[in-house]
Amino acid sequence: MQPNEENPQKIRNKQIVFATVSILAIAIVGTIAYFALSKIRSGQTTEAMTQEQFEGAPTISSQLQSDCQQSAIKIAEMTNGDKMSAEFHANVENCKDVYFMIDHQTQFRREGMYPDLAVDIAYYIAKSDKPKGLELLNFARGLKPWEFYLGPVTCDSQHVLDAYIESYTLPEQSLCIKKSEYKTTLLKDLQSKNFDVFTKMLANNKVVWMGLPDSDVGCPEKLSTVIQTVKRLSTGTIEIEEPAMGSNDANQINFVIKSAGQDKITLIFTAEKECLQLSSILVPELEVSE
Repeated sequence: MQPNEENPQKIRNKQIVFATVSILAIAIVGTIAYFALSKIRSGQTTEAMTQEQFEGAPTISSQLQSDCQQSAIKIAEMTNGDKMSAEFHANVENCKDVYFMIDHQTQFRREGMYPDLAVDIAYYIAKSDKPKGLELLNFARGLKPWEFYLGPVTCDSQHVLDAYIESYTLPEQSLCIKKSEYKTTLLKDLQSKNFDVFTKMLANNKVVWMGLPDSDVGCPEKLSTVIQTVKRLSTGTIEIEEPAMGSNDANQINFVIKSAGQDKITLIFTAEKECLQLSSILVPELEVSE
């Protein structure tokens, strides 16, 4: 055998090794290419999502921001309800996505979304002309829904407006229960589950807030929905936990409705012109029955 001639078995082994190495190399290159392409695709998807998010967000120009800001200030400084309403109607469509902030004290809210002003203007107008105030609320109700700004939280504008619209249509307050009289009147109503009494106690144009226990935040809710919720969570035998002596401030009194030893609802009443009114309720879960 010549020096440059190799054993056929060795040649075959080399061919197998070469083929194996080639296959592994192709596999590695393929894997790298796959991950590279995946990353590119992922990057393209993320970029597309980011673009969609930006495209979906309303664009507020500095000029529009300034115009809406000035309009909000103008409304807050007016003393004529009709002029307030006219200014609001003229600008709300353009300013519906604009957040405003006023750096000085005014008769209305100092910050919020421009459409939020409908509640303040309606309340101002309703002092002398309730139908006109209600008309403005219904107009705002017909706008595209927005997030109503309420300090630490935002609430669905439709729920907020529904609460105020209902409050404008409730009968006038017909029952005044003073804090010193609650044991002989209000407590008995609660124990007998006569929750419809809340309607008689609530002053016109006032709303009840619904929130979570141990929380300072909540949203306005229709009184009818509040009463339905209290009734639903008070089925069966209930116990009314009275406030401890000195546990509430001079203008507030709280009751806890318990069932099977568990807290179900906290009812918070505040005194308005010495008359107790339901101001808010706290429930463990905000499951509102419509």
